[in-house]
Amino acid sequence: MKNIYKKILVLMTLSLVFSVSCTEDFESINTDPTGASGSDIDPNILLSNVELVYTGSTDFSYETWRANLIYCSTMMQQLSSVNSYWVGDKSRRNDGYLFAYWERAFNEQVKIVVDLMTLTKDKPQYSNLYNTARIMRALIFHRITDLYGDVPYTEAGLGYYNQILTPKYDKQQDIYADMLNELDEASQALDPSKDVLKNDLIYNGSIANWKRFANSIQLRLAMRLVKVDPAKAKDYAARAIGRGVFDSETQDAKVFGSEEQDRLTKNRNAQVILQGYERSADRISATFVNWFKSKNDPRLAYYAEDPATAAPATNASIGMPNGYDLGGVKSIETAPGYPGSLNGYVQPATKTIEFKSPTFFMTAAEAQLLASEAVLRGYVAGDANAYFKKGVALAIKSFIHYGIAVNIANADAYGNSLALTGGNELRDINEQLWAACGGTYNFYESYSNWRRTGFPVLIPTDYPTSVIGAAIPRRFTYPTGEASVNAANYQAAVAALPGGDALTSRVWWDK
Repeated sequence: MKNIYKKILVLMTLSLVFSVSCTEDFESINTDPTGASGSDIDPNILLSNVELVYTGSTDFSYETWRANLIYCSTMMQQLSSVNSYWVGDKSRRNDGYLFAYWERAFNEQVKIVVDLMTLTKDKPQYSNLYNTARIMRALIFHRITDLYGDVPYTEAGLGYYNQILTPKYDKQQDIYADMLNELDEASQALDPSKDVLKNDLIYNGSIANWKRFANSIQLRLAMRLVKVDPAKAKDYAARAIGRGVFDSETQDAKVFGSEEQDRLTKNRNAQVILQGYERSADRISATFVNWFKSKNDPRLAYYAEDPATAAPATNASIGMPNGYDLGGVKSIETAPGYPGSLNGYVQPATKTIEFKSPTFFMTAAEAQLLASEAVLRGYVAGDANAYFKKGVALAIKSFIHYGIAVNIANADAYGNSLALTGGNELRDINEQLWAACGGTYNFYESYSNWRRTGFPVLIPTDYPTSVIGAAIPRRFTYPTGEASVNAANYQAAVAALPGGDALTSRVWWDK
């Protein structure tokens, strides 16, 4: 693994041969007649790059800091910060932060996965690599479209290959249809008797795990559609569960960070939170802490610690309320029960935010909880309670990947002690999904699943300078730069949005 990391910087530079910027004279600028062409290079070298850039930007966690942490974690009341620029829970609009994910995802993630697909398509010697790239492309695009809505999809990343400099925005409904189909085909096409995957940071070449990964993402996307296309949701959820989704913490899709002294391989969340001015101001949200305490959930001790002593959090610990600042318009010192200093509130546990910590893409806990909901909705036969119990236990076991000594028997016992509450089954399942995603710092997914289900029921903060009042944003707004570089397509997308390009507008599946 370390050898792979040492090669990644060189390989990412090499990949830029294909991932050029969309300029009108790109051919004359970027073509070296003496350099290597796509036909000269083994595309296997790109796989680790595709996986790594999805963990976050190499530009000092640019979009992770702004989108995952500043916005999603605080909107979902899982983290809280008194730094004034953490504006998510304050429902303030910072265009640079809202645009960050779009800018980095299209420039860094989309281009390289399109390269990998282009270099392997219709080449039998790269069959498994091609289908792995299809899975990663679906993973990349579903987050982009979930945050923004209609986005460039079919024409995205094709500036070099097809000279498409102003890609059209595809409808989210069409994007979802294609992603589900891609995952369906890729899962079935993966074959352990064919080419061996090299440089695979997620599964070290395990085709069986990649198939389960494709099925699990397909289940996640199918369940997004429960309100807008229940027939399609049922169809694809049944296919995914029938073929086999994650059912063990050993299958969790993740990429471990590295303690190498560079920005390329460190865990992106850790890069941000471990900075002194963040570590002193960022805490676990009171909403999250109180939820764990109400359930007597063992994850509280794994996820949170006392800032002064690093002792694990207990049921006597206090989380920091959202929607406050440090001596600004709504000072934390005015919060009810203020403990006298920020050190009275628990912070993210050191074990969970080391540079070597994993970045989670999807976990078995999520898959099992989604399967529980699918059973509950009548999409597949089975025992919703059994899936639910297993999902909770697996969410606890995911902390093993942080190097935490999780007692497996106790995790199973805790999961088995729970049961869905009659009349509140959807609440129970999706509160646990919120907790599972928060525990793995996948706040993007906490945000999407909350919009899909409305659970947990969060009380918005009432920050004095909120631009939407006491409400939680429903989507990220488009980069204003699109109005000049891709004007016609941008304007059509904005016109199609009910309510326009606003924080309160909803993406297609968010009903």
